[in-house]
Amino acid sequence: MKGNEFVSSIMSTNLVTVKPTDRVSSIKNLFELHKIRHLPVISGQNIVGILSKIDVLEDQYDENFRDFINADIKLESTLTVKELMTKNVVVVDSKTSIRDAAKILSTKEFHALPVVEAKVLVGILTTTDLIQFFIS
Repeated sequence: MKGNEFVSSIMSTNLVTVKPTDRVSSIKNLFELHKIRHLPVISGQNIVGILSKIDVLEDQYDENFRDFINADIKLESTLTVKELMTKNVVVVDSKTSIRDAAKILSTKEFHALPVVEAKVLVGILTTTDLIQFFIS
């Protein structure tokens, strides 16, 4: 039955990651450069958060800074990834079934699941990966 395969069979493994101490201004171009929407945040090999393209875009229009002519001033001078990232990240094991991962994503308000083996980040599964799998 389709969907009983492991997420490891469809997850992305060519990961672009960032560190909590990275400045948001230095990483915001990674989304466009790599054509991605999610950046796992790692400390060592362990995932400590995730940053989405939306997190960065929404922050540029934070009401506390709406009087800034250029929102990049705020990004350049103050923010680190740690301040914008989602900290309590839901992760799945590489042996989680695609069906179970799809259930998680269908009930949550996020679109990516970091994939781990023994707490080490090994991949990321996105809603795009799932759609491509189910239509193939």
